Amino acid sequence: MENQAHGMTARHVRHTVTQGVARIVIDRPEKRNALGLQTIAELTNTFRQLDNDPAVRVIVLTGSGNRAFASGADLDELPSAFDSPESARSYDAQVASVYEAIADCAKPTIARMAGHAIGGGCLLALACDIRIAVKDIKVGFPVALIGLMLSPHEYELILRQTTVSTAKQLMFTGKRIPASEARALGLLDVVVPADIFDAAVNNMAMQIAGGAPLAIAATKSILNAMERNAGVEEAIARAYRSVYTSSDLREGLTAIRAKRKPDFTGN
Repeated sequence: MENQAHGMTARHVRHTVTQGVARIVIDRPEKRNALGLQTIAELTNTFRQLDNDPAVRVIVLTGSGNRAFASGADLDELPSAFDSPESARSYDAQVASVYEAIADCAKPTIARMAGHAIGGGCLLALACDIRIAVKDIKVGFPVALIGLMLSPHEYELILRQTTVSTAKQLMFTGKRIPASEARALGLLDVVVPADIFDAAVNNMAMQIAGGAPLAIAATKSILNAMERNAGVEEAIARAYRSVYTSSDLREGLTAIRAKRKPDFTGN
């Protein structure tokens, strides 16, 4: 069955929803899941579609196969994309749409990194709320090895997770670092052996899916606003209205008193 995302027939992205967990797969194994503009558009639309799906509690993003989570930009598109400052800005704006869709998504997002994440692939993972990786993968930003620069939005994604000096070192050298080092630097959250990787991702996703959706969305909105230092008061006001008028709060309090598991509906 073909995926549909806001009227778009997806060629490079597929998704499923099971037990509140949406799984998005970048499906370009022949290109190591490269992030061409068509793929970016499909991802953007898929995240927006799933954000509006009440059956979805959490979104897991992954790449097809185990060679690459995503290998970054599609090299076939770069000569025309970067042939002038104006075309480069236009290209960067199109790429930024997926980062914005992930940031705006009220549902928690998990990057499931079974393969290497290079350049734009690592940036896509950094846009997600949580990053879980196999210990054998590597990440890196080879911009200096190609002669490129990142967009301001992409530099910001890196600096949200690590220090300026670390970001400089990684981008000046272009070296690929192992997952254990990336975790120590703040770029990854959980690093596990391959034999327990799927269990680690699934356990995290199911734990989140079992929580109160409105409380989780409120927490994400406030933390994101505080991180950006923009719209904090508005986010707090929306969160108070959402959480403290919800039936889920009443259900949670009732369940605690009854010593049973709460049944949250997202209302």
